[in-house]
Amino acid sequence: TMEKYVKEKPEHAKNPWIKTKAPTGVYAGQISEDKQITGRGIFTYNDGRKYIGHWTRGNMDGYGILYNADGTIAYQGDFKNGAIEGNGIYYLPGGHYYIGGFQKNKMNGYGALHYNNGNSWEGEFKDHKKNGIGLLKTNTGDYLLCEFENDVLKGKVPLSGDEVEFFKHRGEKMRGIQDQYILGLIEPSTLDKERKEYLDEMRKVYDYKTNPNAIAPAFMDVKRKKTKNE
Repeated sequence: TMEKYVKEKPEHAKNPWIKTKAPTGVYAGQISEDKQITGRGIFTYNDGRKYIGHWTRGNMDGYGILYNADGTIAYQGDFKNGAIEGNGIYYLPGGHYYIGGFQKNKMNGYGALHYNNGNSWEGEFKDHKKNGIGLLKTNTGDYLLCEFENDVLKGKVPLSGDEVEFFKHRGEKMRGIQDQYILGLIEPSTLDKERKEYLDEMRKVYDYKTNPNAIAPAFMDVKRKKTKNE
């Protein structure tokens, strides 16, 4: 299970373990010298939900996993001061899921939203909405670079040939990097750097495809289809 990746922080290694009841549930885990919930621990809520992960003075803080009452995972990833903040995987109702950045419990920054019909969107989010440039992959195999503003589509360009192959390989690389982060193998700064580069590549290709005077990006061999007017 993913619980094995919730590793003890060195600074909490000597914190004792306890089991105690609270008004909202039961906590089993480490506490600090001044009796604050700090370190690794499991909190089982009265409604059946459960959190397994790191705590700092009574707040979910660090890496953790939040379970629904039926035992399925609701979210796994970073927390800060009791809120979902950082990077993680969020499982939405209906079989959709999101992998990416969060700020104050909302999808923010780079992320990939996978729909239960096979479509997916990789790109920029702000406050739980698609905002900025991104790549839409459909369940029929089409690839489109799109620009959104507050979940409203502002523009799109289809990709083909070498463009599709480039983004297929680039997407696989990005997913591999995200998996490494979840397993604790790379630092957040490395993940953020890779995400920024990926978004920059999307933006450059989108601008090239929508601006007749733009120069082809140097990182890929894109060939603009000639129009009847060229």
